[in-house]
Amino acid sequence: MGRLNTDQIAISYNTISKKLSREVQASGLHLNAPGFTFIKFPSVFTSMEFDDISCLNQDGVSINLDATLQFKADPNNIYEIVVQFKDFEGYKRILYATGRAAVHDTCAHFNTTAFQSMRGFFQVKLLEEMKNTFTPFYAILRDLQVNNVRRPGDFETAVKDKEAAKENIKIAENERPKLLTQARTEYQKALKQAQIINERAETDSTIILNQADAEAQAVRARYSTETESFAKLKNKMGLTVESLLNYMAIRIIGSSKNDVYINMKSPAQMMSRKRKFSENNNDEQDVKQRQRMTSYHLNTIFQTTQQKLYDGSKNFFRKLNDSTKTNDIKPFQVNSCCSSLHCTIPMLSMCDYCEKQYCSNHLMPCSQCNKIYCLYCSTNISNELTICLTCVQNE
Repeated sequence: MGRLNTDQIAISYNTISKKLSREVQASGLHLNAPGFTFIKFPSVFTSMEFDDISCLNQDGVSINLDATLQFKADPNNIYEIVVQFKDFEGYKRILYATGRAAVHDTCAHFNTTAFQSMRGFFQVKLLEEMKNTFTPFYAILRDLQVNNVRRPGDFETAVKDKEAAKENIKIAENERPKLLTQARTEYQKALKQAQIINERAETDSTIILNQADAEAQAVRARYSTETESFAKLKNKMGLTVESLLNYMAIRIIGSSKNDVYINMKSPAQMMSRKRKFSENNNDEQDVKQRQRMTSYHLNTIFQTTQQKLYDGSKNFFRKLNDSTKTNDIKPFQVNSCCSSLHCTIPMLSMCDYCEKQYCSNHLMPCSQCNKIYCLYCSTNISNELTICLTCVQNE
């Protein structure tokens, strides 16, 4: 007696007579001749796994993959299978070797990229190849699964980088209209700002030019009026040039807001127009003051002041004299830049004493108070030191 399970089929083999039966027996109890044995096969589909199969694709790149196959032996051909492969274990070994060969053949028809983009098609193609290969071995295939396709590490890295680059390109293409809009907006803002700045600069330049023209006309009118007034005064009073110069010097001294010092020969003494000495000053204080201001210093102050006063006015009165001789009094052009009448250099700074504007050639720092003074409000003590009239007065 022999028994077969519900998932088994078999044919009997007599170990005494060495005869193989052609009858396929199903599940249940079976009565046979003494000395028989069953050669069993599964009656249901059995899974066959192909783990870590390495194959070369169309590009010559090594591909590793896993595959699982569901198969069973054809019940109508169990006798032929046993004759060729002895039993189910021998049958499985042949099918496994045949399946690996089918995997290698199928891989050779696909390139590296196809394993990523056409995996489903590769699986269908491999199943068809398996069916064609297993047909001579009386095997029935139901399904096949391809799992864990592994490409070389460098290729995987390259593919990931490529996919990331594609995503970045898509992101950049999506952001491009936004960035272009922002750039156009900034460009329009810059144009408007430049237009505003340009218009403001033109307005400021127009205002400055108008102010400069007005100031120039006022200066010309003032000097023209002064020229006519002095010419009329000179003609009316019958003054010579030297007399007119003395008159102007007296007027300048009289209208000066600062102390004026005049160097005179002894026994005359140095006095200030505005500073009035007290009657209580004794001779001892006068002696100390004369000792502090040496005769050399006083002579230097007087000579420098006299020379600069003459140099500053000779050009003006030379033109005035020429105009009176020809009886054609015309206002001459006066440089409104530097306060020195014979200088044409633009103004750079202001004298801290007389508060007039001069160029750099007519300004110098005081060696004691370090303030800036013009040549008419300072004097040279030596070739290297210059002292202003304020410091001279204080001394």
